[in-house]
Amino acid sequence: MSDKRAVGLSLFQQVLGLAMLSVAAVTALVAYGLYANDRAERNASAFCREAASVGAIADVVARAERESIRHYLAHQPEAYHFLFPGWVFNVGVCQAEIEGPAIRKTRVWLAGD
Repeated sequence: MSDKRAVGLSLFQQVLGLAMLSVAAVTALVAYGLYANDRAERNASAFCREAASVGAIADVVARAERESIRHYLAHQPEAYHFLFPGWVFNVGVCQAEIEGPAIRKTRVWLAGD
């Protein structure tokens, strides 16, 4: 009888350990996702601050190309979008609205799918 009780307790400990491991793994994934999204938004914000101080969009685009930062030109409003990867389908976006060769206004947000 004592042998069966020891085996049952061992099985319970294994199931409890597996459950704790699963909770820890999910918690780690959620924590990393929050960290990655925050980092993406902070990087976009820092890039936008520097872009606004530079003022010339050609210099900002050249920097983005040197640092392999994804970017594209959007129309309506005429603006460049600089993308900083976050968790899975999320990106931090720095939008630099342009007027001729100059940056008129910048804006930052976290875009997700």
